[in-house]
Amino acid sequence: MKRRNTPAFTGMAIVFFAVSVALSLGGVIWYLDEPFSVKGYYGMGIFCTIMASFTLQKVIRDNEEDKNNASQRRNTPAFTIMSFVFFGVSAALTLGGIIWYLDEPFSVKGYYGMGVFCTIMASFTLQKVIRDNEEDKRLAEKGTYQQQDQA
Repeated sequence: MKRRNTPAFTGMAIVFFAVSVALSLGGVIWYLDEPFSVKGYYGMGIFCTIMASFTLQKVIRDNEEDKNNASQRRNTPAFTIMSFVFFGVSAALTLGGIIWYLDEPFSVKGYYGMGVFCTIMASFTLQKVIRDNEEDKRLAEKGTYQQQDQA
């Protein structure tokens, strides 16, 4: 059986996610010279953006898969809209806070901004890999596995 994700890609996704979250939050906690309330704002912004990324990627993929099966609708239109709005608001507030309200040099703002972007991409990638691997395992157990395009 050929899986969509190699063990190397799965490991890379997990490591990239862990490193991006650790560096983003580590920078906020230990190196940001701001009061705890400001550190909390950025930390919660990163966590909200991670959750929004996971949710949005799931909703988009579910909706694409459901187009082929008219009897199956896993997400209501309201949940789909909420997922897009939650992602947009959390990313905008976190990045907006970094760009306009963080009183640090551009290099520090860039560090936190890139941390947010890397964390978003790592969240999308990790969610995809986990879901692909679980689906591949389930299909292999049923004996109905069909090779699909690799990502």
